[in-house]
Amino acid sequence: MSPRETRILATAAVLTALHVLDDATLHREPGTALADHVTGPGALLAVLAGSALLFPRLRAGGQAVLAPLLGALSLTLGVLHLVEVGLGPGGTWDALGGTLTAAAGGAALVLGTIVLWRARRRDGSRGRRYLRRTLVVVAAAAGAYSRPEEYERRVTGFFDRHLLDTRS
Repeated sequence: MSPRETRILATAAVLTALHVLDDATLHREPGTALADHVTGPGALLAVLAGSALLFPRLRAGGQAVLAPLLGALSLTLGVLHLVEVGLGPGGTWDALGGTLTAAAGGAALVLGTIVLWRARRRDGSRGRRYLRRTLVVVAAAAGAYSRPEEYERRVTGFFDRHLLDTRS
């Protein structure tokens, strides 16, 4: 693990944290008090800080899991923000935060792939390696898609409750 990888993940976490703070304080929904935006952003900021601090201490497998999770979170927050604000000509500074957050999420996703690629096992014959890797991918896909209706229900429920809630 190189210091560059740590800097990439820390930068992604900081950009996402700045975006969360901006949305929770400066660009909050009309009619909501600042005190209404403490719990959600506070928990998210704790997760971001913990990720940035924990990343360099993890082995490659843990880093390869943590970076894409942070990346998916950042990318989702950035894209949802851009959809909400709009991307028309003459965009606002508010759209810049969503763009930077989405870009940071993409970088963290790529980082997870790079870490995983560098840490791959190279022992055994080539045929055994590729068979093992294929079986791992098939098993992961089977686990992810074994109950797609449950996965869909949880994901849409999360977005409905936490990210798309437009009530004051």
